[in-house]
Amino acid sequence: MPAATTLVGPGETARPVPNLDAPHSLEREVHRRLQAQPGLEIKSLVVRRTPNGVCLEGRIEMPDGNVDLRQLMIGVPGLNELINHLVVCSPGPGHEVAPPRRG
Repeated sequence: MPAATTLVGPGETARPVPNLDAPHSLEREVHRRLQAQPGLEIKSLVVRRTPNGVCLEGRIEMPDGNVDLRQLMIGVPGLNELINHLVVCSPGPGHEVAPPRRG
């Protein structure tokens, strides 16, 4: 089982989990940030809330096979920990990754 990535750096304090206005807003924000990442294509994604953040499960494709989830998720309110169970693949030959969605 992969270790959780803590999004709170040395000398920082954990951000309190806010009383979110809409159900699943934390999960939607995490999904939105992944969708907006250039070159990243989500094949399947489940975002589950944990006591200190979220757990990501599923499969994504990146041309170079590398995505810095910690950097991508810094600043999401209420997200202090990220458990990464994603499988990251490179697209097959001749496969073009769709441009990021706007909205």
